[in-house]
Amino acid sequence: MLFTWLLLGGLILLFSPETITDKLQLAFARTFRWPLTAGRSIAPLTATKSKPLTNNVSRQEYDRLQNHLDNVIEQLYQERQKVESLSNLKKVKGINNKFALEGASLVPAGIINSNMNNLTNELIINRGSDNGLEIGQFAMADNSIIGKISVISEKIARVKLITDPASSIPVLISLNSGKHIKAILKGTGSNKAKIYLVPAKNKVETANKIYAAKQPGVLDIPIKIGEIKQCRRLDEYPLLWDITVTPACNFENIRDIAIIIMNPKP
Repeated sequence: MLFTWLLLGGLILLFSPETITDKLQLAFARTFRWPLTAGRSIAPLTATKSKPLTNNVSRQEYDRLQNHLDNVIEQLYQERQKVESLSNLKKVKGINNKFALEGASLVPAGIINSNMNNLTNELIINRGSDNGLEIGQFAMADNSIIGKISVISEKIARVKLITDPASSIPVLISLNSGKHIKAILKGTGSNKAKIYLVPAKNKVETANKIYAAKQPGVLDIPIKIGEIKQCRRLDEYPLLWDITVTPACNFENIRDIAIIIMNPKP
């Protein structure tokens, strides 16, 4: 009898609308947030680790610093482009010369639970609309963009990572020549993402940096999102690139993230 009821309940959830299951998932995470958070905190302690060398830094710290450097380089490029476009103007009004994310609010958030598989790449965090969060805002970790808020309640929110199959984010491909190509980054569900429809005439290469493109009201300057892991011509359409991108940080290692709120309300 118990098995029958559980099977019936599972079938009901399976065919329920996504809006209902989203609310149930957030409610479950809110109810059991302390055990879930404690489990994520204990897991790294149980793993066996070799003794680090005194003069070395961890891979996560190295990636964080590398991402910061790449963001600074990209910011300098954007400022140089702005100067070049304005060099012939005697007087310019309304130009915003703020540093990256100056005036924005970064809301720190802890990770309650993560869901990483071939179908879903998401995080549940302990911040919500009560903290000023809204659907569509970007999430950062290790100085890089990792995803966007997709579902939200008063106390808890869900972050859809850039590798989630339902994720689609406008990006810039930074070529070695200094040129930037606009494209769309789509998740594949296997801790990687893809970029399609880039003409093969562009000299795209492995290790080229990928940046989340500026979006008015959401992101005021490009921020690193990943690097090209592999690029090859499509078999069906040799004039187009098939580009595989790896995230700029390891999602399995992050414990805390920050949500970018542009132009926060006073």
